[in-house]
Amino acid sequence: MAKKSVSQFDDTMDETAADKKAKRKAKASKAPVNSGDDDAMSRVVELCQECRWREAVLLCRTAQAKAEDDGREDLAFSLGLALPKLEWSLRRQIAAAFVHEAKAMLKKEYLLDVGQ
Repeated sequence: MAKKSVSQFDDTMDETAADKKAKRKAKASKAPVNSGDDDAMSRVVELCQECRWREAVLLCRTAQAKAEDDGREDLAFSLGLALPKLEWSLRRQIAAAFVHEAKAMLKKEYLLDVGQ
């Protein structure tokens, strides 16, 4: 009898989880359309997640300038706080690419020196 009650409990848990998931999806679909500010911020975040730092920095700068022109100081302030972090990540990516290319070049030179 204990096994039956446990399996019934599992079934109700699965149904409850499915109901909750359906409610979340319905709630998300009813959410209002994001404004342009949210789109810019979400696009910057998306570019960061893809490690596309150069595009993220450019978008952040243009969105910050536009926010300042439109008088949205809170958005401009938050973008201004994010910008140094993005620039630091961009510099780190450039340095890593330089080190990688330098190692590849030194490896080729070593092979040329050994061949002589």
